[in-house]
Amino acid sequence: MLFRSLYRANLSPLPPKRPLTELPPSKVFHGIGVASLHLTLADSREDVHVAFKSSPFGSQSHGHNAQNGFLLNAYGEALLVANTYRDLHGSKFHYQYVDATRSQNAVLVDGQGQIPHSAAATGSIVREEFRSGYDYVAGDATAAYGGRLRKAWRHVVLLKGARPGVVIYDELVAPKPASYQFMLHAPRAFTVDEVAARLKLEQPRAGLEVAYLSPEKLTFRQTDGFQPVSYNPAKAKELLAAAGQSNLTFTLTTSPGILSYSGDVATYVQSQLAQIGVKVNLETIASPTDFEARRKAGQLQAWINVQRPAIVEIGRAH
Repeated sequence: MLFRSLYRANLSPLPPKRPLTELPPSKVFHGIGVASLHLTLADSREDVHVAFKSSPFGSQSHGHNAQNGFLLNAYGEALLVANTYRDLHGSKFHYQYVDATRSQNAVLVDGQGQIPHSAAATGSIVREEFRSGYDYVAGDATAAYGGRLRKAWRHVVLLKGARPGVVIYDELVAPKPASYQFMLHAPRAFTVDEVAARLKLEQPRAGLEVAYLSPEKLTFRQTDGFQPVSYNPAKAKELLAAAGQSNLTFTLTTSPGILSYSGDVATYVQSQLAQIGVKVNLETIASPTDFEARRKAGQLQAWINVQRPAIVEIGRAH
């Protein structure tokens, strides 16, 4: 109580209350390095919200999330999220993933993130502009990469209007040739169109389509879990050949009545396994009752089902 009284005694007087309609919907909090961009503050069901961080306090304690990372919510739905709801303090998930850049919607350099859990991993919001048709901020996270980049700026634009959108432009300069991984996390699997360089995501009240614009061909990888296995198609083909399964074929069965997006997941599995020479035939059973009956009778070779796990680790990255 004494601490609280002393704290209040050193605060400036609060400004007078103002109606919500008089407050700016978007604002940069430079002291902590956070920008909050909105269409409206009045009703989240009518809002598109972009939260962006580039903080002088680094990435430590409860501010562990990476510099130049962002979140996206729309019309009351979480679309692009921070994949860091930890199980318990000090667990492997906590120390090896929650504090890592790869758990955020941020950039990796040659598969490596920013300096983890450190006050030295600083950022700064260096530009801002708020207009009737758009809001714009830019963050500088160069210091957070510990010398792996000479420049790491991310520009974020929230486009307003009848069909809102978000534009993200990364300026990345490395001291030597490097590869970059642009991490995205969502509450469920993306539908991936690698040829068109597009992702799609559907939630009950909102959806998202991501279009990548790059002069170089991009590759996509989608995983679930905080320690995904390494991606090595050549090794997978070698192991299949050693097992005498070079021409492996099987049928994957789904039921949209059990899991609404199981068809999208099955199509993605089919495309991924095709890269190592495995042919996957897709089968759909409309009736959940028929699906369960055939599954229990051992009549399905492979299937996609949904069961409640003991611990849920949410998040997909590409």
